[in-house]
Amino acid sequence: MLALTGQELDLWTLVLQSRGIVMVVLVMLALFSVASWYIIAYKYFALRRPPAVAAVHDDVLELEAARRDLQGGRGLPRPPIAQVFRAGYVELSKLKSDKRGESERRGEGESG
Repeated sequence: MLALTGQELDLWTLVLQSRGIVMVVLVMLALFSVASWYIIAYKYFALRRPPAVAAVHDDVLELEAARRDLQGGRGLPRPPIAQVFRAGYVELSKLKSDKRGESERRGEGESG
């Protein structure tokens, strides 16, 4: 195999003296190693998130389910903020329809 000729076989020496496909393979191994450690760390911290964040996430999911129930007409009472939003939306719709009616009346008056 290798005959030792007075040179010490050092890992860094072998890596720095490599050429061609060997260097490409070593660089790819290093990149995949870094990417793997990044994924491991990301998953570790994502799974160990604080319980407060998890509770907020669960609350959002519950609100989303309640919204779907309301849209489905399952007879659940509307929260007060939903009633305020609905009233504002109705008023905005009235204003938009009034503006359209005025512009149509102006258009009819000019052409007639």
